[in-house]
Amino acid sequence: MTSVTPATVSVAPRFPSICGRKGSTNRAYWYSDSHAETIDDAFDQYVASKFYSPYQAAQAAEEFMDTMERAKRGDLEHVDEIRPINPATTKPETIYEIKTHWHNSKRSADTSGYLGARLFHGEPPQRPNTIIGVYLMCKSEYSDDDDEWLAQTGAAKSAAWRFDECRKKNWCDLHEI
Repeated sequence: MTSVTPATVSVAPRFPSICGRKGSTNRAYWYSDSHAETIDDAFDQYVASKFYSPYQAAQAAEEFMDTMERAKRGDLEHVDEIRPINPATTKPETIYEIKTHWHNSKRSADTSGYLGARLFHGEPPQRPNTIIGVYLMCKSEYSDDDDEWLAQTGAAKSAAWRFDECRKKNWCDLHEI
């Protein structure tokens, strides 16, 4: 009988994303919306504006784009940086989130907190090795876990709707990341 130890057991994600497939070569796109034509516009609109300092926002934008470059190479770590959204939330679509986060502080007011960006995207089988970002949300500290869950679930449902809309438009309005 073979014994099972933590070293011999590996837990693979149920729907592995191409963003975590080491050595892959992926192309990434942003599906533009009325507020953000490009991913840079989306980051400025939804995330950077929440930072206390423009310097912190600029640094976070660079780190976010570095994360996107790593996603295109398949270098993200499953669960920590890329994870599938619960299929019951987004069905019939399979939606993933790319997770980034930063410390947000303001020295003069002794204020600090957490900000994160969650890029929700789909990986259409009709377009192999393609990441289509459809929704970007800023995640901050919530006073209530239920509020946080509702915000993220709403974002995931919106992402599934936008991904379906993008498919119906035959993948138009895409801007390369």
